[in-house]
Amino acid sequence: MAPGKSTTRWRDEAFLPGDDDDVVKLVALAKKARDRVVVFDWAFAPEDLRDLRQAAFDWSSQVVGRYRCFDARVLAAINTALGEHKSIYVLREPKRARPMECAVSCTGDGDGFRLRGHAPFDVVFGYGHSGVTSIPATRSSGGSAFCATLVQAAEDLGWKPQRLLQPQLRPVLNVLYGFPVGHGVGPLHASSEPAQDVDVKFQGPFAVTTEDGVPSVFGGDLAGDTGIYLWTLLVGGKHRPWYVGQTRQGFGVRIGQHLAGCLSGQYEILDPKKLDEGALSVSWHPSAGEVAWPANLPSFLERSAELAPQVEGMLRHSRFFLAVLEEDQHLLNRVEGSIGRYFKKHQDDTTQRYFGPGIKLPAHIPGDRPLRLQITSDVTIEGMPVEIAE
Repeated sequence: MAPGKSTTRWRDEAFLPGDDDDVVKLVALAKKARDRVVVFDWAFAPEDLRDLRQAAFDWSSQVVGRYRCFDARVLAAINTALGEHKSIYVLREPKRARPMECAVSCTGDGDGFRLRGHAPFDVVFGYGHSGVTSIPATRSSGGSAFCATLVQAAEDLGWKPQRLLQPQLRPVLNVLYGFPVGHGVGPLHASSEPAQDVDVKFQGPFAVTTEDGVPSVFGGDLAGDTGIYLWTLLVGGKHRPWYVGQTRQGFGVRIGQHLAGCLSGQYEILDPKKLDEGALSVSWHPSAGEVAWPANLPSFLERSAELAPQVEGMLRHSRFFLAVLEEDQHLLNRVEGSIGRYFKKHQDDTTQRYFGPGIKLPAHIPGDRPLRLQITSDVTIEGMPVEIAE
């Protein structure tokens, strides 16, 4: 008897790529879709269910984290439905996998079985992707008939696994699976679009307080504006870039969050006396000791008498430069990433050393439209060029 109809659907809002091959748009959509929950109800003949079990077990050797968790739950559900509690197809869920909303069950349905549940989109799409790319050897005469169900599941959600195998769409798959956007991407044809020129005018410097006669970043007309900000350290009269960021909720709010991070031990604290000497020395790091923040927050509080003056001194060395830009997420990502990559690879060793080594930047999307930043500033920012092209 042929299995019944299989269904797969978005539980809430659907994220549909359509037929657009714009890599930038698809990358942004993949980021939004990745963690959204989808509901599945798949019908399998007995031999196909066994083949799926074997395939899921084989696929698990290539994945970690929540993907392995899902495989483990699929295997457990199938073993229970088949009554094979001593099956060799068993996996243990990794203990440190990122939590996810997921449930899997398997029950008999006439002469066949139904595998039901819900999981994040990327997990379910991964089964459709595997159905296209790695058809395993199976014991059944039907071969890999179950793969058609998995591929159809992904297509029911509006995403075609076969389409995403195109080399130019590899960045979309990378983002969907949580890899760096350029991971494994070979040479791509450069965009034929003209370069996008962006004027980045940094206003400032601004300080945390007005004690030094410098305007506060929390006052004035710019506090509620959005765009790109540069956090510098005032060393020997020079503004040395330390951090670059973006905000769509207002400069005052975002920098206030940074300040709260400094005051609560979430950020590293630099020794202000060493800064006076032109040196970088860390007084506190959020992963100090054997545990990371917030587990080491008691240690931070125990050292509050010692660290409070260090925090205050570091903030007195801190200055902020603000560049107002439109609330376009992709544009902000590109500007932040371009400036950050420039300083991470700066030809001046001192400038490169001051810029945060652990800073995470929005990745450049291969094949994206060329970008040319025209940069100006009210005062000199050490190492800042007048133009960055990417």
